[in-house]
Amino acid sequence: MSETQYHHFAGLDVSRDTIELHLLPEGCRVEVGNDERGYRTLIELLPSREDTLAVLESTGGFEQGAAKALARQAIDTTIVNPMKIFHFAKALGIHAKTDRQDAYVIARFAQATRPEPNVLLREEQDALRELGRRREQLKKMLIAEKNRKRKAFTPWARESVQRLIDVLEKELEAIEQQIRERVDADPDWKRKETLLTSMPGVGETTAHLLIALLPELGTTDRHRIAALVGVAPYNRDSGRKIGKRSIKGGRHHVRSTLYMATLVATRHNPAVKAIYERLLNQGKKKKIALVACMRHLIIWLNKMLADDIPWEQMDVCAAATET
Repeated sequence: MSETQYHHFAGLDVSRDTIELHLLPEGCRVEVGNDERGYRTLIELLPSREDTLAVLESTGGFEQGAAKALARQAIDTTIVNPMKIFHFAKALGIHAKTDRQDAYVIARFAQATRPEPNVLLREEQDALRELGRRREQLKKMLIAEKNRKRKAFTPWARESVQRLIDVLEKELEAIEQQIRERVDADPDWKRKETLLTSMPGVGETTAHLLIALLPELGTTDRHRIAALVGVAPYNRDSGRKIGKRSIKGGRHHVRSTLYMATLVATRHNPAVKAIYERLLNQGKKKKIALVACMRHLIIWLNKMLADDIPWEQMDVCAAATET
């Protein structure tokens, strides 16, 4: 929850063509187009920029134009997971679903929870993030085609699949080259790459994906970075019952890449290997031990970027316990 003193809360329900605005506490409601003209109207309607928080649901990219337009005007802007809004509406007892009703619920959510602004203004970061996402899409398609090739029985089917595999591999190589060139051209990203890859188990590809899809790395505390990745354990206790801790949410592509890096680190990084073996000796399942190692890994990486220190200079015990 943000500590900024907001007095105005804008809930924006975004679709492909329109944006429904509900502003609290004024109760102002208006519908505008999801285009540059509509963004200008929104900005004119919003009160003092220093004490206004604008919240939008993630809607498959349709929200990006409005979010960036607001952020460029120094209006604190947050894009939130739609499931958070859904559960908040249920808690309020609101079951009807219209654009106007949704905008009201989002505004109420903003007023009640005051989420941290998370829309970045850096256009280069947006481009790198898009490349990172495209890379993960290509990898997913490539895995699917390779699985199909193994199941193909006739020569013509295998040849067809192989042709597509060749195209995907070529495109993946081109995307990775673009990412590499952008990172090399940016001093801050290059610094981060150097620091991240100093940790055994973290290669260039993992570093690039973290830079692209987890820009918060090195700018927040260990609790939030673990939650953003989706490796923070959540309690399930009630009364005298102590439930099992479990992880949920987070950024899937980042977590998948971190999982593979952690597998490598359990063999080649002494600090990670020690934690992994200790948990296994305590009777923990391999998956649980790996998730715990993933959490340590991302916390250490966060600390390295925050303090601008390579792995060799890390105090791993201090990084895992400080707030």
